[in-house]
Amino acid sequence: MTTILLVEDERDLARVLTRELEAAGYQVRHAGDGPMAVESHARARPDLVILDWMLPGFDGLEVLRRVRQAAPTPVLMLTARGEETDRVVGLEVGADDRRCPRVRPAAARPVRSRGHARRVAA
Repeated sequence: MTTILLVEDERDLARVLTRELEAAGYQVRHAGDGPMAVESHARARPDLVILDWMLPGFDGLEVLRRVRQAAPTPVLMLTARGEETDRVVGLEVGADDRRCPRVRPAAARPVRSRGHARRVAA
């Protein structure tokens, strides 16, 4: 089974991504900060790393540098940073690709529902 190391500090997003990846047949390991990501990568030797840019501890670029020193694991940067310079920096440091996630309608439904419930209750 293919193992993915998901490095994401936002718990709700990590939960959604984990659920979707596991439903697609992947084994997912999660790390919520930079130091934990490097440790998990060394221990689990995943087939792919999905890496958030902005993390506590140290940022995704530092995680990427350390992963690249240890192994040639493919890395997909997952970031809300949409600037072209950010894309170039991530790729120059060693990312294989970069994605700026869009919220799918089905994923946004619970968020919209909670917002609606707050407005109705007010």
